[in-house]
Amino acid sequence: MRRFFLLLSVAVLAIGTARADTTYSFSGSSDMGPTDFDGATFTLTVASPITDDAYFTPGGDLTCNMCDTISFIPDFAGYQAITYGMSNGVYYFYFDPGSFTTYGTYDSVLLGPDQEATLTVTGGSLPVTATPEPSSFLLLGSGLAGFAGLLRRKLKA
Repeated sequence: MRRFFLLLSVAVLAIGTARADTTYSFSGSSDMGPTDFDGATFTLTVASPITDDAYFTPGGDLTCNMCDTISFIPDFAGYQAITYGMSNGVYYFYFDPGSFTTYGTYDSVLLGPDQEATLTVTGGSLPVTATPEPSSFLLLGSGLAGFAGLLRRKLKA
């Protein structure tokens, strides 16, 4: 019986984990590279913020115009970079550190008016985890102890 209540209490505490999707919306233009372009856009929805190099192709959670591939590079020479791969080449857009993991709207940096982009990050900035407070543990423990005492008294009678 003790084992049952121990497993029950562990299960109750483990249920509290939740997740908030993160959506990246991008628009950009370039007067650099093999061909100038204007109006490149994409929207990507992922389960959690991008913290490691990630590569995406259109379909599923990525919708884009004019792209063959999209890559996120969280650490590119001190910046965060998005590559916008098109049939005529790959274009790099640089953003300040933290742009991939905190919601807000960010303008590209480094290349000036020749290559501009805006990245909007919405949704969860970090995975959301319900953390019980110490008083919750105390309340749960005292309730389980009381219930165990009541059960023990009934079994002895």
